[in-house]
Amino acid sequence: MPLAANGSVVAIGNFDGVHKGHQEVLRVASDKAKALGLPLIVVTFEPHPRVVLQPQTAPLQLTGFAEKCRLLAGCGADGIYVLRFTRLYARTSPEDFVKNTLINVLHAKHVVVGHDFAFGRDRSAGLATLKDMGNSNNYGVTVVEAVRGDGVYSSTSIRAALAGKDIAKATNIFGRCITVQAVPKVGVMAKSLKVFGNGDYPIKITHNGIGCAGNLGLKNGKVTAITTDNTTLQCYLNNPTRTTITFESLNTDER
Repeated sequence: MPLAANGSVVAIGNFDGVHKGHQEVLRVASDKAKALGLPLIVVTFEPHPRVVLQPQTAPLQLTGFAEKCRLLAGCGADGIYVLRFTRLYARTSPEDFVKNTLINVLHAKHVVVGHDFAFGRDRSAGLATLKDMGNSNNYGVTVVEAVRGDGVYSSTSIRAALAGKDIAKATNIFGRCITVQAVPKVGVMAKSLKVFGNGDYPIKITHNGIGCAGNLGLKNGKVTAITTDNTTLQCYLNNPTRTTITFESLNTDER
């Protein structure tokens, strides 16, 4: 990777949702990269390992790949190194991951990971192994502790909040408003909406810079209704692929 030819600081993770916990890992890594005068390279996996290894129970993803990359760049990543996760790659030993990715490709001088990081076949290696290998391969390691609010901020807690229609809690853990681009037509299912619980949601609708309040109905990821009192925007909702919606952090009866 040319960007890392003279060394890099590496942050590793799935980063699904790029929530506050991930943002802290990236903040620490970005600060370290600036201090060392090196680029920050984020190592992530596509698809999510559980999609490959446990497809029947794999969690719904909070962000698509392109959106995740955009968010990672916004958090200071100078480059993103994507490891294509397959059943064959899942057999990679911890030693091979460090040698082939961190050392030979990224020339890592420092590695930043979250508190629950594990790697290698069957997640057989943890933080102690990463640090031991760092000692023998001349890279440092920083472990970022969990970020807590009402519990640990995690992708799992966001999914639980969204399934329970608690937009305020999910928004807080994300650390940003929840938006959906290219809203599907009524009757069409979208993977990006399957993580939300069934029911009606107050939303802000934006189209070509025009914004107004509206309502979105969902059932199992399928749009059952999308309405607004703005007659100009309502006509666009018959073909809403260029429309963005933002979920409001309040209940319908509070509007």
